[in-house]
This record gives sequence, structure tokens and C-alpha cells, in this order.
Amino acid sequence: MKKSHNFNLIKRMLNFSKKLQSKVILIYLCITLLVLILITSTLPASLYKQNLNIISKDFINQMKHIDFALSNFIKEVKNDIIL
Repeated sequence: MKKSHNFNLIKRMLNFSKKLQSKVILIYLCITLLVLILITSTLPASLYKQNLNIISKDFINQMKHIDFALSNFIKEVKNDIIL
């Protein structure tokens, strides 16, 4: 009788352990899914703004270089004409 009681106790403990393991795995998957959703929803927006700022600054810098080059070219042409 005692062996069957011990066997039932071990069986119940294993059953509880399996349920607990399933719950832990389910919680882990839910947290992982939540983190992925948060990252995929916020990251593209911030990257878009960051890329737009970088492109704008680069474009303005290139326009300044073009303005400088054209201004110097026009000055040189004026000096060549005057001479």
C-alpha cells in the first residue's frame, strides 16, 4: 500500500512539474512575442527619422560645396574677362 501511495505521489509531482514547465514556456513565449512587437513597431519610425536627418544634413552640406565651387568659378570668369 505504501508503494502505491509513493508512486501516486511521484506521479502527481511529475504531472505538476509538466504543467509548471508548460506555463513557464508559455510565459516565455508571450514575453518574447511582446518584445518583438514593441521593437518592430518603434524601431522603423526612429530609424526613418534618423536617416531623414542624416540625408538632410548631407544634402545641405553638398549644396554648400556646390555653392562654393560655383561662386569661385564665377569670380574667376569675371576676373578673366576684366583682364
